[in-house]
Amino acid sequence: MKRNYFVVLLLLVSKLAIAQFLTPTSYKGAFAPAPTAMWTDQLTL
Repeated sequence: MKRNYFVVLLLLVSKLAIAQFLTPTSYKGAFAPAPTAMWTDQLTL
């Protein structure tokens, strides 16, 4: 019985881990300075 719970838990965790990396993302305009200024413009070292 414990093995069944372990297998179900393992499948659930693996599905959640895979979902992190397989989500489609649009990077269109991600590096453009418009319409707002880049967050690094205010950065001082």
